[in-house]
Amino acid sequence: MNNQPRNHHYVPKFYLERFTLSGADGGQLFVLDKQQRKKWSSTPRKTARANNFYTVELDNLDPMGIEKSLADVEGMSAVVIRDIISQKKLPTGDDFGVLLNFVALSTVRVPSVRSTHSQFIDQVAKKLSHLAFLGPDGAERLWDLSKLEGKSLSDEEILELQAFVESNDYDIDLEKNWHIQTMIESVNVLLPALASRHWAIWTAADGTTDLVTSDRPVALWASPPLPGPLSPNFATPNTLLTIPLSRRVLLASQLEEMPSESYIMDSQDIALMNTLRAMFSNQIYSAQENWAWTVDGEILNSQAFLDRLPSANP
Repeated sequence: MNNQPRNHHYVPKFYLERFTLSGADGGQLFVLDKQQRKKWSSTPRKTARANNFYTVELDNLDPMGIEKSLADVEGMSAVVIRDIISQKKLPTGDDFGVLLNFVALSTVRVPSVRSTHSQFIDQVAKKLSHLAFLGPDGAERLWDLSKLEGKSLSDEEILELQAFVESNDYDIDLEKNWHIQTMIESVNVLLPALASRHWAIWTAADGTTDLVTSDRPVALWASPPLPGPLSPNFATPNTLLTIPLSRRVLLASQLEEMPSESYIMDSQDIALMNTLRAMFSNQIYSAQENWAWTVDGEILNSQAFLDRLPSANP
């Protein structure tokens, strides 16, 4: 383990290179962090990575097995995306399958998805704990569990445990292995839905500003918005899925027929696509320090976006 690489990219390095002016690893990449409310200059190699993010912690498996598999997929994806960018057309055959796998992985491999899963499990587990261990029946269950473990809890200790359960002042910590397994299973679920969508290549018009990407590069936008708390998914009608492939080329899809397999984006289109990336992410990555976004039809720059963020320490 000591000789294994520790920093794993949750957004691929080859992909981030497409958002530098030079298109190479040594190129400059600007990062805007919403949580920290600041921005800085970086490089693709140093961006969107975390220690041992995909390391498997099971004795009978290669700890780097998932990272190696992802590297293989990224190698194939890099070739397909390079061709899309140069030819401005969709791939076919096996290359199209590689592209769909890249989109699926880009959706589920990022930290925000792990966080969402953890929050959901945490909420459900706490609600179940309330049902199981609060009240007189819950006290009896806690007593029975303590007896199974060879302990004998006093009434006072039972009340303290119930107060702790009711407080919700604890976290349910999911193992990394569970997150990795869920990521793999999610890709298999997403692929049929992605294959049922229609796809197009959108290109930035000459003279327009650049597209940005983020630590959640795939955005799904419902128009009109879904009612109440409902969230769109890849099988939801009237949803636009987008992922920028470079600072000048974007992949778009919907369940309905696309007007064309190619489209030229104007400044308003690019600002809207950047806004979708900024809305659903924590970090935004761009080739230039200032990038365009939009609110109420007005195109603003990234400094205005930063200034409008809520204070990290209210």
